[in-house]
Amino acid sequence: MTTNKIISTITEKLIKYPNIKFELTNDNELNIFKENDNGFDICIQTADRENTMHFDNFHWHYDNNEEETNEMLDQLIFALTGISR
Repeated sequence: MTTNKIISTITEKLIKYPNIKFELTNDNELNIFKENDNGFDICIQTADRENTMHFDNFHWHYDNNEEETNEMLDQLIFALTGISR
């Protein structure tokens, strides 16, 4: 999946959930805002070499390959569903 495709794929899915507020900063950065004080903001940044996902002040780096991109997307789902805290 190309770097631009990652962000567009995520936003296509998020649009289906009006309770999830997000902002597309640019083609390579997406901000997803916490729903309440018990949550955390998420920022996803994509680049040619690696992708980064921030949960408030904590972040992970993912190589830009299929395996690590899928891992990042899984972690995003876990965060949005409350599995990751």
